[in-house]
Amino acid sequence: MKSEHPNITLLKRFNPANPNTLTEVLDDNFVWHYINPELKELEGDYYGLSGLTEFFNTLAGRTNRSSEEIFRN
Repeated sequence: MKSEHPNITLLKRFNPANPNTLTEVLDDNFVWHYINPELKELEGDYYGLSGLTEFFNTLAGRTNRSSEEIFRN
């Protein structure tokens, strides 16, 4: 049986409805790099918790779904 990668285990602790949960696993000055040819307007670097929150809020707004639903799927 293949074990889960440690980074996946850490990310499962993240609750997009409460982005502050990332502070448990990431440094304060992390950078979220987003690349998606289908959503070029969202591509770029998002800095820190405020940047990541902005990213998920923007993505949720574009899809008419909550950031929690987006992350779950």
